[in-house]
Amino acid sequence: MALAKAMVQQPRLLLLDEPTTYLDIGYQVQLMDMVRAWQRQEGVTVIAVLHDLNLASLYCDRLLLLQKGQPCRIGAPREILHADVIREVYGTQPIVIEHPVRQSPQILLQSGCS
Repeated sequence: MALAKAMVQQPRLLLLDEPTTYLDIGYQVQLMDMVRAWQRQEGVTVIAVLHDLNLASLYCDRLLLLQKGQPCRIGAPREILHADVIREVYGTQPIVIEHPVRQSPQILLQSGCS
């Protein structure tokens, strides 16, 4: 509802703070598709805080990765989302693969348990 109110006001800049929190994955994709289509149609700059790196990779042109509250990387998802960077920032060893349709990096987590 709040997003719809913001869109009606036709802003040039939209700030979103975790817009997909508490949404099931189908609704996450639906919301992000809607924001992306609206952003492209209206030429709006959208800045979003997302903790889901896979969603960020699919929907964002550029990422700003923070480490301990400080910027540590900025660039396109393809430039930022590498296993060594994720290990350094998050302390976990992921598997990074290319999305088969969108050709954007996607992160698979590995369990520390065997």
